Amino acid sequence: MSTRYEGATPHQLVALIRDHPLCWIVPQSDPTSAILMPVVIGAEDEGGPTELLGHFPRRSAAAAALARNGAASFLFLGPNRLIDPDMAGRSDWGPTWNFASARFDGVVKLDEAITAECLEKTVAQVMAGSNWSIADLGERGAGLITAVIGFRSCVTAVSPRMKLGQDESPDVFRSIVEALGTDPLAAWMQETYPQ
Repeated sequence: MSTRYEGATPHQLVALIRDHPLCWIVPQSDPTSAILMPVVIGAEDEGGPTELLGHFPRRSAAAAALARNGAASFLFLGPNRLIDPDMAGRSDWGPTWNFASARFDGVVKLDEAITAECLEKTVAQVMAGSNWSIADLGERGAGLITAVIGFRSCVTAVSPRMKLGQDESPDVFRSIVEALGTDPLAAWMQETYPQ
């Protein structure tokens, strides 16, 4: 099995979650109860994220499964795009998909006591630059908060997969980056494999 696409820097792992917090949370004991939810970094060290925070709808199948067995995978997909032969500047080149992704494994601990903290940290990240806060919900906020439960998950394993042009010749790589223009994928490619 090739490891060509399986590396990532700690900075990339942090940026992936920070910039693309919506992820699939897959309970390992019941994958069919997987749910899309925003997740933020609760703690990190020099190796990248060490703890993830988030919340679930209390009545979700995922919350029920994770209350019984907390083992879960968090599947993040960052910038991605089809790269066609025109972008590569070669007619004899096949289309491919470039992307940044990672799977984080951990053990979810549902915790009523951290629900407000998890919501505040999620809102702070996804609403960065906005003046809106949970307090703006007023009385409605208390009812909404009772419908969810916070969680913390210690990261036990990380499996990144980044296909960012590392298999391209320098001229094809430059052509793709130029064709992408301001697409965030171009910045990821240039940071990862400066030509």
